[in-house]
Amino acid sequence: MLAGLPSVVRHDVWQGLAVTTAALVLAVLAFASGMGIWGLAAGWFAVGTVWGSLYNRLFTTRLISKGYKLGGTEDQNRRAMAALGLYEPGQHSASVEAPAHVRR
Repeated sequence: MLAGLPSVVRHDVWQGLAVTTAALVLAVLAFASGMGIWGLAAGWFAVGTVWGSLYNRLFTTRLISKGYKLGGTEDQNRRAMAALGLYEPGQHSASVEAPAHVRR
């Protein structure tokens, strides 16, 4: 529902602007097609819903590839990694920790 705002806040400015533009274009097209003011909301909501479903997975996968670890229990981490398509049997997960080059 927030379209590209979470992307911008997480410093993915270009992705955020692209998604916000797509949401705006779809909203205007829906409005122009005769849906009226509800078309603006429907177009914006459609893009925001789809993007929200995809972006968290993309962002989490990118952080894990940079060396971050999940912070849940061993079972929670295993299920989360499996949902992301990153879990391999026999792997062990650890607590949340930034990679050495990111720590302050």
